[in-house]
Amino acid sequence: MSSVEENIRDININRLLEGYQYGDLPEDYLLGKYKDNLSLLIDDIFDKNNLYDVFKFDDDGLIDITKLKNCENPMYIHMDGAEPISFFDFKKNGVYREIQIPNLIYYISFIYNSIKAFDDIFGKIYNEENDFTNYSNSYVVFDKEFKIRHEYSMEEITIVKNEFATKNNKSVNQLSNKKLADKYFEFLDSNLYVLKLDIESFYPNIYTHYLERIKKYAPYKDLIENNCYFDFLDKYNMKVNSNQTKGIIAGCFSSNISSELMMLCVDNEIEKIIKNEDISYIRYVDDFTFFSNSKERLEEFIDLTQKILNKYKLRINHSKTEIMESVLYNNSVDFKQIDFDFNSLGNIRETTDEINHLKKIFKNYLETNNLTECKILLTKIRRKISDLFLERSSNIFEASNDSFFEKERFMKIENMDYIINYLLQLIFYSPVIAVNCYKLIAIIIEYYKVEDMDYVKLVNCLCKKTHLINNRYNDTIVQIWHYYILNQYNNVIDKKKMFEELKITNDKQDADINPLVLMTFINVEHGSNRDIINYVKIRYENHVGKVGKKLGAGIMFSKWWLILLLVHINDKYNYHSFYESNAFNKIWKMLSNNNILED
Repeated sequence: MSSVEENIRDININRLLEGYQYGDLPEDYLLGKYKDNLSLLIDDIFDKNNLYDVFKFDDDGLIDITKLKNCENPMYIHMDGAEPISFFDFKKNGVYREIQIPNLIYYISFIYNSIKAFDDIFGKIYNEENDFTNYSNSYVVFDKEFKIRHEYSMEEITIVKNEFATKNNKSVNQLSNKKLADKYFEFLDSNLYVLKLDIESFYPNIYTHYLERIKKYAPYKDLIENNCYFDFLDKYNMKVNSNQTKGIIAGCFSSNISSELMMLCVDNEIEKIIKNEDISYIRYVDDFTFFSNSKERLEEFIDLTQKILNKYKLRINHSKTEIMESVLYNNSVDFKQIDFDFNSLGNIRETTDEINHLKKIFKNYLETNNLTECKILLTKIRRKISDLFLERSSNIFEASNDSFFEKERFMKIENMDYIINYLLQLIFYSPVIAVNCYKLIAIIIEYYKVEDMDYVKLVNCLCKKTHLINNRYNDTIVQIWHYYILNQYNNVIDKKKMFEELKITNDKQDADINPLVLMTFINVEHGSNRDIINYVKIRYENHVGKVGKKLGAGIMFSKWWLILLLVHINDKYNYHSFYESNAFNKIWKMLSNNNILED
């Protein structure tokens, strides 16, 4: 392997690792404690064919996930497979959207096989000579090199050809958004009408076996000879979703790749219809946009698109289908208004006026349902406070025109708990913007702590809303963020009491504590996580219907695997003799080895 090939391989390993985590979770939430070990493990598989007594290669050199060794599935999953970790986020209209995280051992196989099959699959699809990817704005690989200046740091970053386009990477996401806007105007041209439609419950309705069948469809049938990767995607998407064939998990880059490869076949069939017509077309994931001078022809395309989708057992969501005049169609964000509102915060001098002015700005956005603008403004405020951290660390405090954000001014705001409470009110008004609110809350509290100010009263604002969060937003990203922030301040909260109260609340709802919430309670002291381990053991035994002295053999392929791994990383106590058992196989042991980087 050449140094260039090795470099792009290493880049793509990192990109695929980034793609494992859902973007709105706290940074490095899933991999932070063992990401370096995971990278070394994947390198071992590539360079040394070290399969850790778990993996086995098939005849094509890919990992055969139907023949994993020392891996036992939970009894409640039919045949071999794994239970994903699930939680709920919110769509733009506030409707719950299930997000799932695949078992890590299966995702490791996805990383290896995707890179191993890159030249046979992605290298041929994302080639500048091909034009069938032109209709997609949800590409998963960059087909040429780009240089982009980071919008905040202003650092010039190079995105290399054949790099995976995971949206979790900020630079990649910035470039993707720019290309999305450019393509939209290119295809819009001077057409008079726009047709917007999307697919009903897209990911939950993808039939995994179609991911294998598409190798026989255009454009792949004449393009790709070694097509075993499509067979792998079929099996993989079944295995990580409790061995179900209907639906693929949402929120992970493996699903972006799987769905996009299938939708390129849909693009190909649409292209055959429109190539001799005065119609333009572009797609982003499952959102279709058609442009034409004929409203009547666009109406016909609704049925034509449905006929193509019938082949994949997918349906158009007619409640969101709309034809409009292009002059009335706007899918952009008013950044100038956001900048104006943000800068206006610096013109207020009295503390109460600052808070009231901030509330007035958000009121205007909320009344017009401009939630994207709300998110961006919250992000701009957070980044400004983040700049104060940088100034503090470098002992440089420059004069600023933004009086609300001057270091001296910000520190003198005595009623910051009013702002924290208002941000919590925003969360309950619209959970769609909850993540942005919590990120701002987190940095305000941390700023107060670093500056040795009264941050405890800010933490208490969150504590007061915990019971309501648990009752209204159990199992959601709102609850995850709430406990993620609270449990960072266990010196001022009663962590054990909070855990007991959460158990009582969930028992009343006959529900498990979500693993992504439970992990925030993990302690670092030796032998300090017995309550958590016992909780996991009891809940798992309730599902399998079998009680024993030890943890069940299939538990590392249940939704509890992350808790058990993180407990072992933080606390080396061998609870129930589990961590010396075969159920905690060599891969888990390697990932939890704190000394691996010193060897």
